[in-house]
Amino acid sequence: MQNYFDKEEAIASYADGITETVLETVASRYMGANPSYNYTARPFFTNEIIRNKDYRYEADFSKIFPDAADGSYVYAWGKYRSGIDGALKFTLIQKGPVKIWMNGELAFTSTFETERYVDNPLTFDIPVKTGWNQLVLRFTRTPAGFGAEFGTWLGKLSYYFFRGLDILPCKEDGSSPLLTEGFNITSPLASPLPDPSPEILAPLCLPLPSWTTEEEKQGLSRIFPEAAPGDRILARTDIHLVQPGAVIFSGNQSGLCSIYAGNTLIKSFTEAGAFQFEHKLERGRTVLAVVSSCPAAGTSWDFSLELKLSGDAKAIKFLNPFFDDKGSGLSWIYAGPFKKTPAEDLAGREFDRELLVGNEGERTWWRLDMPNTWVRLYNDNLNYGHWNYPLGVTLYGLIETARYFEEGTAGKEPSAQKETLGAAIASYVEAHGAKSVRTLEYALFDKEHFGGATAVHHLLTSIDSLDDCGSFGSLILELAKDRDIGSFARTVDFTADYILNKQDRREEGCFWRREMMHHFHNGTLWADDLYMSVPFLCRYAQYKNDSSILDVAAAQFEGFKKYLYMEDKKLMAHVYDFARDMNTGVPWGR
Repeated sequence: MQNYFDKEEAIASYADGITETVLETVASRYMGANPSYNYTARPFFTNEIIRNKDYRYEADFSKIFPDAADGSYVYAWGKYRSGIDGALKFTLIQKGPVKIWMNGELAFTSTFETERYVDNPLTFDIPVKTGWNQLVLRFTRTPAGFGAEFGTWLGKLSYYFFRGLDILPCKEDGSSPLLTEGFNITSPLASPLPDPSPEILAPLCLPLPSWTTEEEKQGLSRIFPEAAPGDRILARTDIHLVQPGAVIFSGNQSGLCSIYAGNTLIKSFTEAGAFQFEHKLERGRTVLAVVSSCPAAGTSWDFSLELKLSGDAKAIKFLNPFFDDKGSGLSWIYAGPFKKTPAEDLAGREFDRELLVGNEGERTWWRLDMPNTWVRLYNDNLNYGHWNYPLGVTLYGLIETARYFEEGTAGKEPSAQKETLGAAIASYVEAHGAKSVRTLEYALFDKEHFGGATAVHHLLTSIDSLDDCGSFGSLILELAKDRDIGSFARTVDFTADYILNKQDRREEGCFWRREMMHHFHNGTLWADDLYMSVPFLCRYAQYKNDSSILDVAAAQFEGFKKYLYMEDKKLMAHVYDFARDMNTGVPWGR
């Protein structure tokens, strides 16, 4: 077996056998390499090429361009950022002829044989380089089909592409552009392009959908066509003042709106019409919110708002609460419609970029003033804020390390320095756990509304194995014993519901991998799943004070022994294959 690194390079070789030095070094390095930062917010267009529940992009151009002529071509252009030189494992399910280029090099051409079996996924490697990579796909219209399903080779493997063309303007200071997931596409072309390079494609790509003149006249109804008379919508933006001062609010409203500054009601209107008033605001960033009510059916309703400092003719700039001033015309975010949530509950709460909006029963998420456009969250942090099996193990080790430093060892009182280190480690793990449980509700909303492939907690939302939930769920219950991670009940109940009620079991009651998105595992039983299930079940039994859950845990040992225990070696094998009715004979343990 190959080591991760030479033994001489391990911290243990330099620590003179001092356990505290090893733990401090490993924990500090891990936390330093994986700092906490916000999920990335991006505009998301639901009527474009989006990922489906199998985490692959769905491009059916016979629906997007129903009048395209046979033999015409459509190009899709996206970009992918790679951290290393290597290859992207790529799956293609064709509806018709397809050609693929990566970074200008031809990577795939379909043949009559691959096009014949349209239900047969093709999986191959596409070379990528460190940094941005340009992917171009060409689709040909035929009577049999037009388009493809493409992307990740493995369900729940969450990699995604961004539009090759940065279609939303960004700040002029050279800061990062506001990327949007998906692909730029061309209209159907009569002839193939001799060179599908970004320079050739850019002027041919369709613009983003925009409101028609008639839709603009509909006011807020263009964003919320489902709103009924009396429903409320919430709009938010931010401003930033370099010094306190009297601010002149002016505008027009037709929806009997209320205006809030810093979560406090400053003006409410009982009649439609123009308005102007002054209100003093403090220095720094202030959240502004407007709650507007939908009037009679078929009536256009809207509001406009402009702010100026008293004595200053220059308007105060609005900033999007998610992405500041990146993106032209995207200063406001909108949520609704709400039938029951009072205005003060909507606008009087602190803005939270990770929580759904509205009271129980009508929670929703934020939209933008563009057709079929929402804000969407992405976790671009490699190892922070995620929910997965390796992190469940790692963070459990960190929280035990924190306890080691906080509580002292071998009867010795901990030093102030070690207590401080322990507190810092505990705070880090606690924050990760809290972030994970508080964002489950958003992640489930994302799965339901944005195609099925989430970019936050993608394993938990697409749960079909113990790997997806048991290790991290066990960590959450362990943290909750003596740490404040917020309201975690829904998360651990969600995990328990899968393990106790949905995970497949053999007749002996032991868990097995009957059918999964990762087909390689189908029809097998893995020793790993003892660890993925039993620690959680034991902690959950204690949490619920329910001994019947312990019976389920005990049944795992009996069933796993039957299939995996090797009498001659006095050890457990790794995997049992039911198709071959045998285990691997390879010892494995946890």
